[in-house]
Amino acid sequence: MPRKAPRKTRKVKSARKSPHKKTRKTVKRVEPIPKGYHTITPSIIVHDGAAAINFYVKGFGAKERERDIGPGGRIWHAALQVGDSLFMLMDEFPEMGANSAKRIGDSPGSIWLYVKDADKLYQQAIAAGAKSVTPPTDQYWGDRRAMVEDPFGHTWSIATRKLKLGPREIEKRRLAAMQEATQRSAHEAASGAPADSHTPSVTDFLPPDNA
Repeated sequence: MPRKAPRKTRKVKSARKSPHKKTRKTVKRVEPIPKGYHTITPSIIVHDGAAAINFYVKGFGAKERERDIGPGGRIWHAALQVGDSLFMLMDEFPEMGANSAKRIGDSPGSIWLYVKDADKLYQQAIAAGAKSVTPPTDQYWGDRRAMVEDPFGHTWSIATRKLKLGPREIEKRRLAAMQEATQRSAHEAASGAPADSHTPSVTDFLPPDNA
């Protein structure tokens, strides 16, 4: 009779782990854009950070998210949220070249806020201490917009989209608005009537990119 082949025995792996075997560490995935932030985040410098935070909370309904104190008790970094967006601020540090709008005497840029009710937020900002630049006005591109200057020298546009217009209609309305502004200025100059409290600027005839 032929010999039977020997049975292969299975090796049973021990459930015990070797004390010398290295365990693999779990690395948590880091989001490249922090939660709550968008690709672009405005950052402003003010001459009184604590007072500025109080104003933005009262005037714009902001929520304070972060506050880091730096040398001399000044705010090194703060983050506030208005609606679904964040912006940052810090106290001025002239010794480091960080000057506020008040120190410079002007702010060349402005920040745009889209809200559900521009008239309401405009009044809220004025009540909190902002200065009116232009009252809420219907704009040719379909927004109702106001402009205010906060107590720290920064300008804010407060807008609500009221009409959805196509490019041709926007251009037609833009030309009409420019013509009206030119005629009004000429009439005021000829009649000696007091000029409008707001001098038209290029920003009055440039709608936001999403218009």
